[in-house]
Amino acid sequence: MTSTIDSAAQVGMGQGISSHPLHPATVHLPIGLLSLSFFLDSTQVIPQLSNGLNAFKLLPPAATLNAVSHYVGGAGLLFAVPTVLTGMSEL
Repeated sequence: MTSTIDSAAQVGMGQGISSHPLHPATVHLPIGLLSLSFFLDSTQVIPQLSNGLNAFKLLPPAATLNAVSHYVGGAGLLFAVPTVLTGMSEL
């Protein structure tokens, strides 16, 4: 009889209930959030980009972009924890 830890490891490796590894399913959200945070930060570093997008009323003010970028980056790091754990378990 296998223990609970062994069965959880088998599910993480794609050998249990669903027979699919978990890591590929968990990488998309952190990559998307961290990419969005990078883009929002780059609008502050490259003034031509932010000026052009502000002319079309596509972006909020710079202070709002800074706060949104901060929170989106934090969410990306938070959602990266399960990605790292599943990646290490499948390694």
